[in-house]
Amino acid sequence: MEFDEIHHIGIAVDSIDKSLPYYVDFLGMVQETEIVDDPIQKVRVVLLGPKPGGSQTRIELIEELETPSPITNILKQKNRMYHFCVEVDSIDAVLEETKKNRSIVLGEPVPAKLFNNRRIVFIFTPDRYLIELLEKE
Repeated sequence: MEFDEIHHIGIAVDSIDKSLPYYVDFLGMVQETEIVDDPIQKVRVVLLGPKPGGSQTRIELIEELETPSPITNILKQKNRMYHFCVEVDSIDAVLEETKKNRSIVLGEPVPAKLFNNRRIVFIFTPDRYLIELLEKE
């Protein structure tokens, strides 16, 4: 299983509204999407990208929509890096490969509102971090 590039890095935040100015004003990133409430994931999310001509990796800011959520425990920790995401042609094909490589699949693939209902699923790697798989359109 090979990936061309990281699609985005997910960062858990207490408040998107309070965090957004840092990324836009200080880091010079551009808000690529509206802030979206995703009741399936129990989070609010927004995707930020590089300014025109920039080369930054996209960042997804993730806030709890309700408690508990997938980021409840992450928010209690000092390290707020939540996951990194890669795009894949077929989640189903990658999941078969994932299981062979000692990763744990966390749930079933579900639609993600932030990505126009493209399917996502998280895997927990043998090195104990999360990768989000995002199915290509």
